[in-house]
Amino acid sequence: MDEVSVDPVTHSVITNALDEIAAEMDEIVVRTARNLPIVLAHDFSVGLTDGQGRLIGGTQGIPVHLGSIDMTVQMVIELVPEIEPGDVVLTNDPYRAANTHMPDFTMVSPVYGPDEDGDGDPVLYMALRADQADIGAKDPVRSPVDTEEAYNDGLIIPPVKVVRNDEVIQDVIGLITRNSRVEKVQRGDLSSMIGAIRKGKERSVELLERYGVETVRASTDRLLSTTERKVREYVADLPDGTYRGHSQTDANPKSDDPVHIRVAVTVDGEDVTFDFGGSSEQIRAPINNTIGVTHSAVNSAWFVTMDLDIPFNAGCVDVVDVEAPMGSIVNPEFPYATGYSTVDCVQETMEACLDALTEVNPRNAPAGWSRWVRPMTSGTYPGSGEEYRGAVSSVMGGGGAVWGRDGMNAIGGIILLGGFVGIDPEMFEAMYPMSIDEMDLRKDSGGAGRWRGGLGPTVEISPDGHESIFSVGGDFGRESPPHGHLGGNDGDSVRVFHERASGEREELERSWTNLYITDGRYVQESGGGGGVGDPHERDPEMVRRDVKNGYVSRAAAREEYGVVLSEDLAIDREATSRRRSDASVGGEDDE
Repeated sequence: MDEVSVDPVTHSVITNALDEIAAEMDEIVVRTARNLPIVLAHDFSVGLTDGQGRLIGGTQGIPVHLGSIDMTVQMVIELVPEIEPGDVVLTNDPYRAANTHMPDFTMVSPVYGPDEDGDGDPVLYMALRADQADIGAKDPVRSPVDTEEAYNDGLIIPPVKVVRNDEVIQDVIGLITRNSRVEKVQRGDLSSMIGAIRKGKERSVELLERYGVETVRASTDRLLSTTERKVREYVADLPDGTYRGHSQTDANPKSDDPVHIRVAVTVDGEDVTFDFGGSSEQIRAPINNTIGVTHSAVNSAWFVTMDLDIPFNAGCVDVVDVEAPMGSIVNPEFPYATGYSTVDCVQETMEACLDALTEVNPRNAPAGWSRWVRPMTSGTYPGSGEEYRGAVSSVMGGGGAVWGRDGMNAIGGIILLGGFVGIDPEMFEAMYPMSIDEMDLRKDSGGAGRWRGGLGPTVEISPDGHESIFSVGGDFGRESPPHGHLGGNDGDSVRVFHERASGEREELERSWTNLYITDGRYVQESGGGGGVGDPHERDPEMVRRDVKNGYVSRAAAREEYGVVLSEDLAIDREATSRRRSDASVGGEDDE
């Protein structure tokens, strides 16, 4: 068959149509799912691949999802060879299907040409990955904090059909929902995902009918080859060499010893290798990275540091090879637990990659982001006795600054890159029997710099007339706070308290704890992002504005930025100039 050529206008129409298909699938999930983190926090992602399972696009969801969703599609293609046009496959298996972690369910379904009954090859695959409320883990929380084996994390689902010939297989759906403590929510979320997949397939067939199978295939091939060509040209201009990065998590549930992530990034011509040799070994705790999570961290770090205006698809990462030693923290053996891997150690893995890539392009790499500590909540609704599961998604810390821009406030961990949405307090209180008593940005929590780190919030939550379990997992960042970059200061670490009914506060020394709270409060002071550049080079007017907005104190303006402000926040230009000059030569002023 002769190769089909696609003119630029048709190519643009097709690629944008595929983006719109993904966006419509996204909207269906938002409007029909039952799980609050899906509906309001956008804890899901849509991915579209070509017939070979190569990512061609998707929604701007969560990088830890989208960065490896094509790996799962490819594993489904391999493990379920007879996928008919009306079939939908579901999996959450981190080992057999390269899924992220088990609470993330991934659905995959093929799209054939309008005149094909499964005899030909699929043209596209629809993929949807969404976080679930409860998958039957050993404790009544989404991800228990003390698991050692995958069996403790909940129901393991290898790739299995949940829809065959356009008919939902109720026996499989029933088996899954029966293993959830919130059956109605689980059934609703599965129905939502299936509905979105079906709509995506319907729209895709309409596209194929309009432009033809071969034209759409040629357009997706062109999209990937164009992206890969631009990336290879970018890599070819980078200096060859090996660049090393390191990060660590202090949230080792098993000991006080930190868990280390080490990576050597080698640039060789047009190819790049991320080698994690030397990283810590796997441990009997839920923070082992699945191989899918490790790839997501690599792909996300690689993408954000490239100085290119390109979409994220397989062409971006075809130049990248990942070497993750089996049995290490970044590629554990079954059945080591991985339930918290999308929090730890994925953020540390991305940090290590960025640390290495900073040497390649310093001004494209961000400062450190706040470590993400996301408590899971569970309990029983007073009165009805119905169980609930939730995630406190309003405690997201500050983002790290980048050259030319301040970090964003309350944006979440670095692996989210802003794709996760903080839940509105009123909606949280409407959905769960709890009250958010305080939510405010923490003054001075962002690292000082020419560009300031983003601030983290203080959040206080109290259960309403019942006992609620707050499962606290993640790294507080005390030993490794969000680092400053290019002369910027570090951001604050995370602090968590159990406030008793008496008002007395007990600070958690470490995470991986279940707090049982009835009359008291859960209090979290989320961390801030690191700053970039010398704080004394920040425009004094920007410092004054930060003080006025409550982001920076007058004392910090003086001590960290060298900006002297009067009580009415007027800039004392002479004192500011003198203080900054004295600081540059190591002197002290006498004010």
